[in-house]
Amino acid sequence: MQLSLGYDTSSNLGVIQAGQAFTAFRNLSLNPFGGNVGIGTTSPSAKLHILGSALFQNGGNNGFRITPGSDADAIVLNVTNAANTINWLTVGNQGQVIMNGGNVGIGTLNPLAKLDVQGTVRFASQVTIGFLVAAGGPNIPICLATGGALGSCSSSSLRYKKDIGRFGSGLDVINRLRPISFTWKSDGTRDFGLGAEDVEEVDPNLVFYRDGKIEGVKYDRIGVVLINAVKEQQAQIRQQEEQLSEQQRQLKQQRALIERQILLVNGLRRTVCHQNPRATYCHK
Repeated sequence: MQLSLGYDTSSNLGVIQAGQAFTAFRNLSLNPFGGNVGIGTTSPSAKLHILGSALFQNGGNNGFRITPGSDADAIVLNVTNAANTINWLTVGNQGQVIMNGGNVGIGTLNPLAKLDVQGTVRFASQVTIGFLVAAGGPNIPICLATGGALGSCSSSSLRYKKDIGRFGSGLDVINRLRPISFTWKSDGTRDFGLGAEDVEEVDPNLVFYRDGKIEGVKYDRIGVVLINAVKEQQAQIRQQEEQLSEQQRQLKQQRALIERQILLVNGLRRTVCHQNPRATYCHK
């Protein structure tokens, strides 16, 4: 076995090759018993110290891989400032990524926030949002649309709608909904609301699905159903008020008729008793 040092005139570069050239290639180990290797520097301060730009080009399936010496190592990868005093990017031993200062951009070279994503984002599990605001404006409502898309609630402008028709469901739907109390499996919190499966049996338009399975209730749409329910109740109240008013009018007429009949009976009694004062009913 030999180590060849030479120069490749066709590629115009120096060559270090372990093994017999072009016949039996061997692995090359630099400083296996100690010391550092420097590229572009005469005072390397780490096992491999590169001063300048570096290019790693994937030639296989693994790409560029960094493997810690032990899973107990606290830090696997550090990206620092020039003075090596600030960790801009840290990768921990559990795969956690920590950014210290600056913004992270996905799909953009000019991120304007801690995380700026230009394009669609998909979360396969639960997402917790502490605060949601419009850019430069007040708080805005957030809705979960069909397919699991998260964003501002849909616009109500008619210019975005077609096939517009009357929606008449109201009390008939509300009376069939069954509120329940329950405990969340995730954290044991007690809560109350509606079961999506129960609501689907009443009206499938009041629930949404994800991956073909029922997921939740469109609580905002129930407000629209309540509008019709209130209108129906108000119509029933008006009808009852009209019936009551008619009954009171008829009762007043009956009272007036009874009063006239009483006056008539009293007049007839006086006439009869005047003509026959000895009649029995004249002494009562």
